[in-house]
Parts: sequence; C-alpha cells; structure tokens
Amino acid sequence: MWLDPKLNNPPPGLSWTAGIHVGPSITWMPDGRGVFDYFSRVQLMLQAGVVDHDVLYFLGDGMPNLTPKREELWFDLPAGYDYDATDGRALRERLAVRDGRLALPHGAAYRVLALPPIDTMLPETLAAVHRLVQAGAAVYGPKTLRSPSLSGQPEADREVARLADELWGRDPATAGSRRVGRGTVHWGRALAEVFAAHGVAPQVEVRPADRAATLKHYHRRTQEGQEIYFLANQGAEATEQEILFRSAGKRPFFWHPDTGAIEPVPIYRVEGERTRLPVRLAPGGSVLVVFAAAAGTAREGFVQVERDGTVLFPSEGRHTLPLDFADGPRGWEISARRSGRYLLTRPDGRAVDLDPPAPVIQELSGPWEIAWQEHRGAPERSMALLPSEWVILACFSKFR
Repeated sequence: MWLDPKLNNPPPGLSWTAGIHVGPSITWMPDGRGVFDYFSRVQLMLQAGVVDHDVLYFLGDGMPNLTPKREELWFDLPAGYDYDATDGRALRERLAVRDGRLALPHGAAYRVLALPPIDTMLPETLAAVHRLVQAGAAVYGPKTLRSPSLSGQPEADREVARLADELWGRDPATAGSRRVGRGTVHWGRALAEVFAAHGVAPQVEVRPADRAATLKHYHRRTQEGQEIYFLANQGAEATEQEILFRSAGKRPFFWHPDTGAIEPVPIYRVEGERTRLPVRLAPGGSVLVVFAAAAGTAREGFVQVERDGTVLFPSEGRHTLPLDFADGPRGWEISARRSGRYLLTRPDGRAVDLDPPAPVIQELSGPWEIAWQEHRGAPERSMALLPSEWVILACFSKFR
C-alpha cells in the first residue's frame, strides 16, 4: 500500500494493522532500493513462461467457489508437489489431453485432475471429465451420483448416473482404480499412490525430509526450455539441504534475487530424470534455481565431495558442505570454512585434491558505537554496545 504524502504523514510513517505500508516517510525508505529490486527480480522470473504443477483441482459446479489453501485440501498433497484450481467452464471448454497430460491453450499442463469431495456434478461437466479420461487423463476423486441442479430433471440425473457408471463402475469398492479408454480413474487411495502409479516424481524432494516443512517452492517452465524453481526458506534459521529437482539434461544455475548475480552451480549430479544439488539458504533467504542449456564457457561441476575420507555430497543431507565457490577467470576459486583434505570428483572421474589452510576467525570485540537517524524520535546521543547486546537492541527496536 502506497501512502500519499499529501496526507501529512510525518516520520516515522503511518502504520495500520494489515499489509505492508510504503511511503516516503517510513524509516527504511532511504535504504529500501534493495527490497524493491528483490521484488522486481522475483516477479520477473515468476511471470516467465507457464506454471508447471502436478494437480489441477476442480472446485465443483456449486458455490462458493474459493480456491482452498494447501492445508485445506480434502486430500493429502505430498511434499514436493503443487496444484492449481479450475472451475467448470474452463474444465469443459479449455482443457484437453496432450501427451497424457491435462493441457490448457496457453501451455500449462498437469498430471492429475482432482475432483471435489462431493457426489454432485453437472452432466455437461461430467461429460467433459469422461472425454478427458477417454483421451488419456488421470482423474482422482469420489464417484459422482447426481446433478446439483433442478434443470433438465430427471434426465440430468440419469445422464450423470450413466457417465459415472462408465467411469467408476456400477458398484465400485471403497478404494480402487479403473482403466477407461486411454485414461485412469482413481478413488479412495492416497494421492501419493496415484503419483507412484503414473511414475510422477516430486518436482522438488528435500533431503533430509524434515527440512521440507520450512522450504517453499514454485516451478515454472519457458518456451525456450528453461526450468525455473523459486525456493524460499520460511524459517528463522539458516538451512542446508540436498534437493532433487525433476529436471535433467540441463545445467543448473543459481540466480540470486537479492543481488541479481547469476552463477553456475558448482556441485550437482544427474540421477535418472532428476538432478541433485546442495542448497544453502539464510534465515528467510531465497534463491532461483534455473535449469538451462549451458554456454560453452560454463565451468564443469563436481559430482562428489569428500573431506578426510567422509563423503559430504551426496549424503542425503546428513553433512554440510563447508566450501564456497567463485567462478573465476581461470576456473573455480574454492575456499573452505573448515580445514581438512578435500577430494572433489568431476563427472568423468577426475578428482581435485585440496588441502586449504584453517580459516581465520576474527573476534568481534567492543564496545561498538551505535548512532541513530535524526528526526526519528530516537535519543540524540549515540550508544556504546558490546556485540552480545546487539540482539537485545534488535528485539527492543522490533517491539518499540
């Protein structure tokens, strides 16, 4: 929300109880360029191409028709998968099946059509579902029993019953799957089983799995063949994990939205149709992992890292990688945050042996002098603080 300066909004700015308020009087505006640059870079990438999600959720023919949050879905959507929602009109008029996927005219495609947890559907909508299954779509949800409308009765209910019997069978079991035409209808099973039956791996799989709770992801693909994954650490602590991406055959790059820097990923390995690489994120940090065709000058990466005989990568996220890489003019410039003998293996089996010196630890001693912005209501005199007191000052400032 932009606050008009004409409202006579003096420093430190007006603050309401909702939203993020932006205006020339807020305390961080003079230093806020980095925030807006970050938003611009992220939004540019998240508007490129089309979404690449696995589930298209049909909201139903009734009202209200609100897209549920992930935790409000009636089915358990496994970690690493994502979903979109559609209404009846789009399902009837815009969806088609291409290469076994549910496709929209602008290029977005999905693996599974999920139905709502109700037993009603308009006959024309169920006819569209029937057409999609016959063409090769995978459909997941309970059997439809009748039309939600009084229009065209009783023929409408009879047509719904006929189509439903063809899709789910006359007397289906509590859980099962049924082949119809070139497609399949699933009901009563976990969605994870449906994905496994169709060979659909997660878009993103985090190792160890317990770190997936705070890691959010969003996936898009472009006409040029780029695969774009936006990763965001929603936690208050730094995280380091190995991530398997559902992409192979392209070179991964880190695009840093906070700085605009683009760098080739130095450590990764291709495993079948997926690519594994380590990702380190600061508290609240984010990064874009972009899979693209590599330029001829791109540095060759490493597929395995050992330290003193212990394999650090791949290790299912059990170990951290205390190495930092820079893409220098003559090759990788590697520094270590922990001493030891490192062995880095390339895809062709060649190895690089490193024995870097122990890192120098600089002690932060004090006291440090803290000055305040003028005309913000803060004390006119500066304060002297020890490093151990900084966190106390930060908390005080947050709740002031």
